[in-house]
Amino acid sequence: MPDDHRGLQRGLALLKDLAQQGPAGLAVLARRQGLAKSTAKRALGALVSSGLARRSLADDLYRANVLLLGAQHRETRLELAAAPVLRATLAEDPWPSDVMVRDGLAMRTVENNRRAALPGLARSGIGERVAIHRTAVGQAYLAWCDKAEAARVLALLAAHGVPAAELRRLDQALEATRQRGHAVRPAGFRGGTEVAPRRVDGLDAIAVPIGRGSGLLGAVNVMWPRRLAVDAGFVAAQKARLTAISAAIEAAMATPERPAVPGP
Repeated sequence: MPDDHRGLQRGLALLKDLAQQGPAGLAVLARRQGLAKSTAKRALGALVSSGLARRSLADDLYRANVLLLGAQHRETRLELAAAPVLRATLAEDPWPSDVMVRDGLAMRTVENNRRAALPGLARSGIGERVAIHRTAVGQAYLAWCDKAEAARVLALLAAHGVPAAELRRLDQALEATRQRGHAVRPAGFRGGTEVAPRRVDGLDAIAVPIGRGSGLLGAVNVMWPRRLAVDAGFVAAQKARLTAISAAIEAAMATPERPAVPGP
């Protein structure tokens, strides 16, 4: 059998594996397909360069880009757009970011650069979910989504037992967020997720939306250790950085074949 035909078969087998069994690393894929790691790496590289698969920045796992429709396809495009932008920003600033989308009453991570950021900072993987109303990313999303969507979310929060007093404070926080131009991590949030609600990550954060209104895609944050004594100048610089990241991701979504990165 010609080498190029064998290579095609290996690539298709790996792509089918990813589409059916979900994200996986190089060693796992090579073992499942009975390939040498070097052979699997070459085949996966071809899939990535052709746009049929991707290697996520957040967890270094391979994912299929095919057989995806609707919102799931949009999230894949968002991850593909965000990854090079987040990678590039770390060359200028060490503080990590999460790109997250709304998932019911939670915000869910689709990409981040925590693994490549400063060592010692709390890690977070793709798929982790945090409460939409108690986080900077969630409040950035709610502050700039369209009014009908915000009203639906607030009604669902009330139906799920969030106290009226907390919802009033949330409404005030969202107005302050719009006035400020960015969301801040609420004082009571310590980094807990749905699967690890008591986790304390020791971080502080601000967040901005990616898009606005009906074109809202999600939100992106920037984090730093809470123990740092930061001033208004630091926060302003991080807000400017986030605004550039958000704009670059939007531009990359508009032209997915040529992802954009923030300028200097």
